[in-house]
Amino acid sequence: MPSLLITIVLSLPAGGTNDTDFDKQWALHNSGQTVNGMPGIAGSDINALSAWTRHGGTRPVVVAVIGTGVNPHDEFASRMLPGYVSTLAGGDPYSTLDTGQQGTRAAGVIAARRENGDGIAGLNDRAWILPIRVANGPQVSAESIAEGLIWAADRRPDVAIILVQLYSPSQALADALAFAKAHDVVVVAPAGHDASNGVAYPAAYDDCIAVSATNCRDELSFFSNYGPEVDLAAPGEGIWSTTAAGGYDYEENGVSFMAAAHVAGAASLLRSFAPGLSAAAIRTLLVNTADDLGDPGLDAHFGAGRLNTHAALLSAPTPLLRIEPAAPIPTRLQPNQAISFPVRIANGTGSLNPTSPELVYRTSPGPFTGSNRMQSLGGNLFQATVPAVDCGTTLEFYLLAGSLSGLTVSDPPQVPNVLHKGIPNPDLVLFLDDFEDDIGWVVSSMGSGTKGVWTRDEPNGTEFQNLLLQPEYDRSENEGENCYFTGQDDPEDLIGTNDVDLGPVTLTSPIIDMAQHQNVEVRFASWLRSPTGTPDHLLVEISRNAGVQWFNATAIAPTDGWEQIELPLSAFPGLVGSQLRVRFTISDNPSDSLTEAAIDDFEVVSVACDGVLGDANGDGIVNLRDMGILGGCLTGPLTQRLTHCASVDLNNDLRVDLQDISLFERYFRP
Repeated sequence: MPSLLITIVLSLPAGGTNDTDFDKQWALHNSGQTVNGMPGIAGSDINALSAWTRHGGTRPVVVAVIGTGVNPHDEFASRMLPGYVSTLAGGDPYSTLDTGQQGTRAAGVIAARRENGDGIAGLNDRAWILPIRVANGPQVSAESIAEGLIWAADRRPDVAIILVQLYSPSQALADALAFAKAHDVVVVAPAGHDASNGVAYPAAYDDCIAVSATNCRDELSFFSNYGPEVDLAAPGEGIWSTTAAGGYDYEENGVSFMAAAHVAGAASLLRSFAPGLSAAAIRTLLVNTADDLGDPGLDAHFGAGRLNTHAALLSAPTPLLRIEPAAPIPTRLQPNQAISFPVRIANGTGSLNPTSPELVYRTSPGPFTGSNRMQSLGGNLFQATVPAVDCGTTLEFYLLAGSLSGLTVSDPPQVPNVLHKGIPNPDLVLFLDDFEDDIGWVVSSMGSGTKGVWTRDEPNGTEFQNLLLQPEYDRSENEGENCYFTGQDDPEDLIGTNDVDLGPVTLTSPIIDMAQHQNVEVRFASWLRSPTGTPDHLLVEISRNAGVQWFNATAIAPTDGWEQIELPLSAFPGLVGSQLRVRFTISDNPSDSLTEAAIDDFEVVSVACDGVLGDANGDGIVNLRDMGILGGCLTGPLTQRLTHCASVDLNNDLRVDLQDISLFERYFRP
């Protein structure tokens, strides 16, 4: 739908922020400004300025944004977490970047930095954004959304917003919402924007807060859906926010997603203010404190009424004390090294006993066996210390503080059901190249008539008989585009115009210094397709004396896609020296195959710890979550999911089968 011209005329409201575009955010403070030719009505907003006088966001919370992806923006890029791409989403399978606009816009409404003298103000500028891409632009399925929501809920975000609308129910989606509910996640979704009597899915489900959209006059937006499932209304017409291109603009009129974003931002503020509140309690607060619109009481257009963030915060119970990590809590630890991080502990209804703060921990199931007192840094800041642990040990811990009256609070508040975890980081990275820049690889070829010389660029994704010869996307996540591959056809050329013919063609790494490092591994993602004729292999050679002598490390056979390869140098005891080089060589001789190879995400690491066998998700524990990954890997040769599946290939036969299930049982811990 084409964008409509939107104009706003107003002056900066009294008590506004210093964010330069705050005057355009009528949803947060409506002083009667004109929006798209429509004079607003003062107070037809979510009362954000008053809400921030009560609580501006202290304890960091996580909001999962599920939809078209999210682009990093200066307003919140430093608070973006590594996300997830549904296997059914389409597009680049390794990128959570926005394939539309709505994810980046919603992230701005929720989490844009406030009082930074630029741009907009987010409702909770301490919130972290967890991007989950389940759609490729407008293309989305219920199964893809369900997969993304389950992945998110398994990581226990505080809030999840689903920025899609579907037109029919789905059992998979209903089950995913039940899973999120069981994990205490507040889930929010738009009622839809078809101007129809019928709430879209997933908002129509009971386990989701359904939000209709209002304009600057507290009227139902002309495009908003409605129906008995609507829980709340929120501003959703003419919303100024962050864009995927990195700037600011109005949301396209006729789309209801920003109404849900305002509710998600308000929910994140409540979870920050009172972290002990359950998702059900947050929902009740939002509904019970809404400003009634339309027919008295609940109605199909506005639900309980328009969101009032200030009223919701006023009704939320003030916590006894508020514990807030002032820096990211460490989850990856250096083996046998203690790590410290700052914690802010503020008074609530109680006064802090300054000698009470401590970090309580355990290294095995059962009671918590140790604790470290926090050291005062002055004011309300303390230093918490995570103890040193050995390789293969998972540290579980929580923060504890008491009031002068003897009552205590913890972080996470759901202890012992939810705990912080730290795992010794097994790797020290010595060299890393995602091939986005040229850092000194050497390309060469031999033989008259040789084609398909190694090239660093963005691959085209050429096909032959429904087989993808050259990868369509590189293997790097998000903003990565380039990789090394063997030649590139012009889109108008015939297939095979620039694949490998004759050869060999070689790609050689720069010199990598391994001095004083032990247990070194070479890791990279490889791609090889060689249909028709005699299948070709990608030869990998290693030198430890800067390329004077080479050793054949492996010959990679054709694969079904990107494959993760790990080559421990300990497997080649005859090699000595600390000046590492790696060489990739491919030939098509005789020239009878359509041969294309590619390399990406090359790294050399020093392995400090062995991984935990069977721990597919890297949390240090072999449990039901790993069993789910094991089940998904029971498909034969390790291909697309080798990074996960390798950890459950317990007999190292490059297959995940019944033998691995038998071994898995030895390590499983319920």
